[in-house]
Amino acid sequence: MPLPGLFFEKNHRKKLRNFFMKIETMLKNDRKFTKAELQAMTIDNFVEYDKAIKKIDSEDMLSIKEISDSLIKEREESVWGRYVSGSISMIRRPHEDNINMQNLLVSFYEIHNWTVVEFLCNKILELNENRFALRALADCYEETGRDEQKWPVYVRLVKIDFEERKLTKKLADHYMEIGDTQNAVLYYRRALMRFIAAKDLETIRAIWSTLLTNSDDFGYYLGVAEKASTQISHAFATEILNDLLKTVVNDIDKSIAVLKKEIELDKDNIDAQNALIIAFQKKYASSTRLKQCIKRSGLKAGCADFSKAIDSFEIDIAFDNGSFVYQQSLDRLGVIKSITEKEVVINFGKSEIKMSADMAFRALTPLAKSNIRVLRA
Repeated sequence: MPLPGLFFEKNHRKKLRNFFMKIETMLKNDRKFTKAELQAMTIDNFVEYDKAIKKIDSEDMLSIKEISDSLIKEREESVWGRYVSGSISMIRRPHEDNINMQNLLVSFYEIHNWTVVEFLCNKILELNENRFALRALADCYEETGRDEQKWPVYVRLVKIDFEERKLTKKLADHYMEIGDTQNAVLYYRRALMRFIAAKDLETIRAIWSTLLTNSDDFGYYLGVAEKASTQISHAFATEILNDLLKTVVNDIDKSIAVLKKEIELDKDNIDAQNALIIAFQKKYASSTRLKQCIKRSGLKAGCADFSKAIDSFEIDIAFDNGSFVYQQSLDRLGVIKSITEKEVVINFGKSEIKMSADMAFRALTPLAKSNIRVLRA
């Protein structure tokens, strides 16, 4: 009398063999389909193959794949040869590109059998984010009137395809249309970087303009201009910085930052140099030392080293009557009581110290009223 375990093992092997023979028979009956037949095809046979393939062991899989590959060699457009070979490859090597499955997807995509296209796309995407499958799936949703389902697919696609520009902008436009400004700005930023890499100046300007009216991330804009200067030209970077300048015209500190960035990117930009001098005069109009500091620093458009003159002026002008200063060597906070070209008088709480101007500039660090040391005092 055979043991129960042996009986079940034999029975199991018999069932496996039956599944193997079923697939083998189905493949042998493979034929060339007409375009009309392919257009009318449903997913029923695909599902049947999937169920049978899942039941066979790895050894039989190899045998079935050999039969499938032979069919493809005989007839490249073999539907079931490509599907079975591709399905087994997906099981055995899930992270490799699956040419047979992708070619089969193309065949059904070209004849607009969207039911099969959707099935094949989802099968491929079960294992990895395949760019072609994602694109085909989005098209499938659009062609079948399921627009809302295509947007999440576009999101997945632009995450893995770093060169995809138009679709990234399309996503941004979509979010803007539905009032989701946060996501719109996110995708406009991604699109902007990609269009800068592609040097598409017209689209860059359009996105830049939209961002300027919907986001106030000033530091980001300065960074974009720097990237545009490197990848496109100093002249183009100056153009978009001038756009930015118009949006911060009422903020003198940001205006100065934009003009300084223009000069940083193009040291010979005389227009920006003149505009910066005017901005400094406006910011420090109440300073008794303004003219003196401009003269001492040599801040003049077209001077030999304008950037050095800016640094010298900003250090000098920070020292004025009523300015807070910090002396690191003695760890103490003071206030400038008076200042001349030769001498600085500083009030350090209970004591009043006189320093030569040169020594004061070396020993003291000017602090803004918003500095934490000043606020704690």
